[in-house]
Amino acid sequence: KTELNRDALLAHTHLNPETPFKLTQVSDHEFRINPKNTLKEKQVYTIQIDAAYKDENSASVERDFSFAFQVKNQFKLLSSIPGNQQTGVPLNSGIELTFSSENYSNYEKNFSIEPKVEGKFVVRGRTLVFVPKELKPSTIYTVTLKKSIAVKGTDPLKNDVVIQFET
Repeated sequence: KTELNRDALLAHTHLNPETPFKLTQVSDHEFRINPKNTLKEKQVYTIQIDAAYKDENSASVERDFSFAFQVKNQFKLLSSIPGNQQTGVPLNSGIELTFSSENYSNYEKNFSIEPKVEGKFVVRGRTLVFVPKELKPSTIYTVTLKKSIAVKGTDPLKNDVVIQFET
């Protein structure tokens, strides 16, 4: 309701865990906080404005304000077994893809292996395992996971993932 001075407000605004930020005045009553660094995924941050705020125009904040938010976890592939460009992969090896989140969907439609191999999927929490019926010796396989795989309520993978390995 009261016009606030940007510099005075900045002196009494804190982002915790401590993170440098820029405070931009949008209007007399609205400000935007932009962190100067990339925020950590899954981290909870708190913005606090101290009740001690008062500017030269006698505008003041009469009570502490705080707002909390959590940074979204970007859905991504964390690791694979076998690794990309790995050689000497055993013929009885499964293909394990470990993601940053559980409850991913559409993996059957978005997974392919060339040359084509029959097999089945096993889901173990964040890890999707493709168990091939048979891998051929001295063969280069290309596994593609299309970017449309996702966890409900999050963005899908940013890009298709391609992993090549040789048995």
